[in-house]
Amino acid sequence: MEGVLAAQRGDLLTARARVAEIERARAPDDDVSKSMQLHGLRGLIALKEKKYAQASSELTAADPTHVHVQFLYWRALAAEGLGKTAEVRDLLGRLANFNFSRTEYAAVRHDAIAKLASMK
Repeated sequence: MEGVLAAQRGDLLTARARVAEIERARAPDDDVSKSMQLHGLRGLIALKEKKYAQASSELTAADPTHVHVQFLYWRALAAEGLGKTAEVRDLLGRLANFNFSRTEYAAVRHDAIAKLASMK
């Protein structure tokens, strides 16, 4: 979470340092299913750097089953940066129709609905 918070604040140096720490800790065990958060953080950093193709790739690796709200939202932003309107609509549509069980995701759903409405 420290890396995500740093990236959200624009402190990419700290975020990259957290990636390096995670990579060192993960090196002995290369189980892909345990690296989802690492891919997510890499994807967020790439998104903040406006490296949309890299962000999309990392975020897809982070959430291959499309169940993590934050990764879906960031993927939608990356797709938007790449000009992939159909993918943006699909991802935002998933978020807009998601049955949220946590209140902090309400803002994500609200933003997804607003973005979809502005795309019409």
